[in-house]
Amino acid sequence: MITSAQNGKIKRIANLLKKGKARREEGLFVSEGKKMFLEVLRQFPERIEEAVFTEAALAEIKEELSDDKDSLNKLSEINYETADVKVFNQLAETVTPQGVIALIKTPQYDFKDFLRGKKLRLLVLDGLRDPGNLGTIVRTAEAAGVSGILMSSDCVDITNPKVVRSTMGGILRVPYVYAESLSESLDELKNASEACGRCLKVYATALHNEAVMFDEIRYDTDTVIIIGNEANGVTNDMIEYADKCILIPMEGKVESLNASVAAALVMYEMRR
Repeated sequence: MITSAQNGKIKRIANLLKKGKARREEGLFVSEGKKMFLEVLRQFPERIEEAVFTEAALAEIKEELSDDKDSLNKLSEINYETADVKVFNQLAETVTPQGVIALIKTPQYDFKDFLRGKKLRLLVLDGLRDPGNLGTIVRTAEAAGVSGILMSSDCVDITNPKVVRSTMGGILRVPYVYAESLSESLDELKNASEACGRCLKVYATALHNEAVMFDEIRYDTDTVIIIGNEANGVTNDMIEYADKCILIPMEGKVESLNASVAAALVMYEMRR
């Protein structure tokens, strides 16, 4: 049992929780909580680098898996250790720690993962900075059947612990790619779409003289929707790149919608 916060594993996890650079260098992110751990154990056990449990949490997990021999075997095969409750709680970021923390291998995706379906439904995030927004968008994208998410390099780190918790496991199922240049990446996707005999249309959620309401578009071709930064919206470069700008109707004195709410409305309209 780990009884000191100076233990090597504890210090490593603490470093990964705090530093995005460390997560990128090690190719790992930190998952906290029983639900996501069990989900990863059942679906992607090979992604679990190591885990730390309190003794009570480990007993709960074994009890929950008592009728699932396959998952119980997977649990016995992973690298894990128990920790004193006080040590664990110093490490945990949630208000009510569940006694489960795991290091998960970060998925690696590319454009081929976006194009696997019969139709491309891609969400582009242009400078999104809020961890809660990104996590909610990833979770909603999975529910709405979006092909994937393309992000500008200045977007919030998807392996940020707050993002990971908000995705509810979606980080392991929704393909995503960070791009140094969104326009160059979209050009590449357009060419790939055309090579498949399809046509790709790009829509930016932005105020513009020629913008149309978001529910007036058919979205019957390969489709890209651009969502902008929470404070400044879609950049001018992306507005100019888009085939058309779309608006979400608003009443009262509201100037804009939360980015994750706007993304959800458009993603489900695209699905419809």
